[in-house]
Amino acid sequence: MVRINRRGNAVIAGRGTPGSEVTVRAKDEVVGKASVDDRGEWVLVPEKPLEPGSRELSLEARSKSGEVKLSENVVVVAVPKPEKAVAAAAESGEGARKSESDDAGPSQVIAVLTPRKGGGPSRVLQGAGQKVDDKAAAPAKTSTDPTVDTVDYDKQGKLVLSGKGQPGAKLRAYIDDEPAGEVEADKSGTWTLKPKEKVAAGRHRLRVERVGAGGIVLGRVVVPFRRSAPGELRLAAGEVRITVQPGNSLWRIARATYGDGVLYTLIFNANDRQIGNPNLIFPGQVLTVPRPTTN
Repeated sequence: MVRINRRGNAVIAGRGTPGSEVTVRAKDEVVGKASVDDRGEWVLVPEKPLEPGSRELSLEARSKSGEVKLSENVVVVAVPKPEKAVAAAAESGEGARKSESDDAGPSQVIAVLTPRKGGGPSRVLQGAGQKVDDKAAAPAKTSTDPTVDTVDYDKQGKLVLSGKGQPGAKLRAYIDDEPAGEVEADKSGTWTLKPKEKVAAGRHRLRVERVGAGGIVLGRVVVPFRRSAPGELRLAAGEVRITVQPGNSLWRIARATYGDGVLYTLIFNANDRQIGNPNLIFPGQVLTVPRPTTN
């Protein structure tokens, strides 16, 4: 669990082997340390706020015997600069227009859980549509309707869906009105579904419904998407626009373009008019890939 407010104050928590010590790092910098209690739980409230910008948080646990283990996943976080955070919180009707002098920094707090090696589906911990109180790093109340947070593909090209819903909610997914599977949200309200059938190239309509007794629909979300024919990501020298291919993510595109997946926030910010969620991009989208800025 990662919760960060716009000032960079954070609460980070997880599970581990009782009695071990967990260290949270941002590359070589130690963000903080915490001890795992007898229930296998730990909580860390860093003494210093996270500075504006993007970074990758990783975990390592040291047991009483001295054995060190690394977490399978990392969390990529982006904290906005103070002036951008204030502008994002203003909630003006039309939104602020970007000037050419604006840098590529984020305008909201983003936290995405992703495999350490960059493969496999990711999960949005905090991002678009997930508000956090600026006075305390705790999530605000959200709708009971389901959400679709990620649309990804595994190595075999099969669809991998994930999102949020009421804990214990029964969900049914449909692609082009054809049943794609059923899943139950876990106790944290997270769900993941891997439809058995592959999705053909072309435009599609994803519908996820929360159902009650007797199959009554209690809430739904509909997400249109387009899948391109399978192909490799190609980036020519100086090219600034790419077409998203099946299996691509902002993390993978940034790693191929800049050599560092953490810089995916540059691409997210440059395409925020068509990307409402940093981990929700669709095959067939054409994205602008800006040149990285130097600090």
